Order: sequence, then C-alpha cells, then structure tokens
Amino acid sequence: MIKGRDYIFPNITAEMGRTGYNNKKLAGYLELSVVTIGLKLRGKHDWTLKELEKLADLWSCTLEYLAKKNIPEKEKLNV
Repeated sequence: MIKGRDYIFPNITAEMGRTGYNNKKLAGYLELSVVTIGLKLRGKHDWTLKELEKLADLWSCTLEYLAKKNIPEKEKLNV
C-alpha cells in the first residue's frame, strides 16, 4: 500500500509545485473533488485522457511527460 507522499505521478506533482497548484486548486481547475485528485495522484483512480490533455495544455508539456509513473519497488513486487 502506498502511504503518505508516495505519489505514482511525480511529474504531475512536480508541475503542481512549480506552478503553485495544490490539490484543491487542481481539483477546481479540473472540476473534480479534492479527494478524487488525491486518489488519482496515488494511482487509485485512473486519469482520463481529457484530464491529462487539460493539464498538458495548462503546463505546456507533453502527455507522455505527465503520464510517466513512479511505482515504488514494494508495489512492483505485488504485480
């Protein structure tokens, strides 16, 4: 189980930090709940293509960059 700040999508959280977006602000931008954003960042809910496209446009980056996953070693062993 992933705990604390072990985010699956480090590039999304990196862009959030660089641009001053927290979970609440990102939730407002994507019209989602703060809980849903937290679940998506931890890989518990999937991102939609539309959501990733909106973020890529917002931060002027590629979908590939945003969708890069960071799976902790402990999680890899359970696959």
